[in-house]
Amino acid sequence: MARPKKENALRHKHQIMLRLTDTEYEIVSESAESAHLPLAEYVRKQVMKQKVTAKYEIVADLPELKKLIAEFGTRLQGILTAAVFIHRKCARRLTRA
Repeated sequence: MARPKKENALRHKHQIMLRLTDTEYEIVSESAESAHLPLAEYVRKQVMKQKVTAKYEIVADLPELKKLIAEFGTRLQGILTAAVFIHRKCARRLTRA
């Protein structure tokens, strides 16, 4: 069974030919890929000044991330301990004065 045809108003009947350098093509291609859009759809939205939102997928090595968070927590604890110590020392000096 064939796919139903689009309405005339929704059909893309006109073509615009465009030449790009390798660098320009790479930039447009990567932008379309990051937006998870086909190249033609991405360029169409850009030309029509529609909003194009890039969608990034963050992939992290979980054990490495856990290690970094633990290290950050340890360092933060040290900084907070030093800040509390300095605060108490300053408070004692102010009460003596």
